[in-house]
Amino acid sequence: MRAIMIPLFLLFIIFAITNSQQPDLVIEVFRHGARAPLNNTYDPDGLWAGQYGELTGVGQRMHYILGMALRKDYPSLLNSYNPSTIYAQSTDVNRTIMSAYSQLYGIYNGTGPGLPADYNASLAAPPYASDSVQTIIDAMDNSYAIPNNFQPIPVHVTEAKYDTLLLAQGNGCPSSSTYSNKNLQHPNVSIIYQNLSATVDYLNRNNVSVKSLADLYSVGDTAVCNLQNNFPLPGNMDPKSQVYEDVFFAMTYYFTLSIQGQEIQRQMNAYNLFYTIYDHMNGTYNGTSSLKYIFYSAHDSTLTSILSAMGFVSPGCLIENYYAKLNNQTINEYCLYPIFASSVKFEFYKNNGNPYVKILYNDKVLPICNNVEKCSFSNFYSYIQTITGHLTPNDFASYCGISQTPAPTGSAKTVAIIFGILSGILLIALIALCLTKPKESLLEDDEVGGYSLQGKA
Repeated sequence: MRAIMIPLFLLFIIFAITNSQQPDLVIEVFRHGARAPLNNTYDPDGLWAGQYGELTGVGQRMHYILGMALRKDYPSLLNSYNPSTIYAQSTDVNRTIMSAYSQLYGIYNGTGPGLPADYNASLAAPPYASDSVQTIIDAMDNSYAIPNNFQPIPVHVTEAKYDTLLLAQGNGCPSSSTYSNKNLQHPNVSIIYQNLSATVDYLNRNNVSVKSLADLYSVGDTAVCNLQNNFPLPGNMDPKSQVYEDVFFAMTYYFTLSIQGQEIQRQMNAYNLFYTIYDHMNGTYNGTSSLKYIFYSAHDSTLTSILSAMGFVSPGCLIENYYAKLNNQTINEYCLYPIFASSVKFEFYKNNGNPYVKILYNDKVLPICNNVEKCSFSNFYSYIQTITGHLTPNDFASYCGISQTPAPTGSAKTVAIIFGILSGILLIALIALCLTKPKESLLEDDEVGGYSLQGKA
């Protein structure tokens, strides 16, 4: 019996070590925390005091908690700040920048430096001719540089119109609005609006003017924001009611259809981000990068672009989930709109020369690369090529509507060199293709989940 127990104990130890293995690199793409509604259309009482689109205290708390949880989950990566191992980037929007700072504060709170005990504190005084400076110095001690040992972390930003990494589905690509406008002409837009007539009637009876699915999108946005901030919802709707379920569905469907309705959008929106992620992993694998954790603070559109490219979120599966829930049926657990403070993490493991990748959505592992949770690094590159439609940098620039191909890095750079040699030929061919190619259909049948929405209620 004793002889049996020893191997079992060793197996338990091996199992524990294997399951506690830390990744060598994590790249986290997250949505900002709770915010105010984007506009005042459904805020007649001025509850938000003009702070439309701004991060709220609740949103700050969400990311502070997320940061603390990440520090516990990745102790070997996030134990202390090191500029050579940590990198943070945000879109150039107040709410995403503030969310990044809030999350970083949750991670590094209390880890900042102090000053030598015998340090002459007057040497740290700024050249500011005010009597208050000395008063402040006298009230401080050298156990901290900043009270509570606060550790500032730099957050990098790119101007929105140049941000093809995190905003390819928006300001980063001038053509994005053209795709979106085309998508919103799809027949399902009017069909869904008609099928939600009971909710539309309720809202109009309660002084919430709704005339289109676009209006329901705005009502949903305000309802979600108000609920998060403990404000009354438009039309005094109950957050547990079917009315709320309907406006939430209308908001998420309208939004997702707008930015992910065409295959080329799903490929283009994810192209630059996925190849950049691969490049960072490759740097970790071959030893040219010392980074251990990368933070990208962005939007629901950014996360939806990642999830849609991988086939987890689409207009069709949102429709399927809505009707499944309506009929008390099982929903697709992966087809979930990224709510406030949602995150997608890309974990890279060197694994003793057998590297692999895991992707987690709100810490739930996603099946990728032919439905596996651990995708070999070589297969991950092929996976990226597939989900981005084997686009080249020139393709991306053309579909994005930018006059100059963004400077790629890593593996994408090799592709750029090859196609740069043939750029003149490709340009001529592209022009000819644009002149002759018939317009692409908005959505194939499978993109609405096989649903015929006629008659759905």
